[in-house]
Amino acid sequence: VKERVRKEHADRCLPGKPFVGCRVTQLYNEGACLYFYLCMSCNQVPDPIKAFSGIELSARQDILDRGGSLSHHHGVGKIRASFLPSLNSSAFQDVQQKIKEGVDPLNIFGARNGVYAADASSPQDGH
Repeated sequence: VKERVRKEHADRCLPGKPFVGCRVTQLYNEGACLYFYLCMSCNQVPDPIKAFSGIELSARQDILDRGGSLSHHHGVGKIRASFLPSLNSSAFQDVQQKIKEGVDPLNIFGARNGVYAADASSPQDGH
């Protein structure tokens, strides 16, 4: 993952060298929970959010390609939602959505997050 981040940084011709750190926060019989950190200079970078987001997406994909999970206990949220179609079948996503609609018909909990994200152009019933 660190190599992938460094390559993505170089491919974008970003200034300096990125600092990529990793720590182990929990150990389980099945594996460990790793947190990765990225620090990079944004001086003279025309669109630093786009640059960082692209690197982050590449790192997440590398983690998934190596058998890692999308999220530990923080949920999928908006940032990771784009990965869901490649990880869960459409049938599974439909079941999740139906359960959500059944227990939260007004979409109050987790509104516009992860699998529960509504079309951005649709009204949210005032919520």
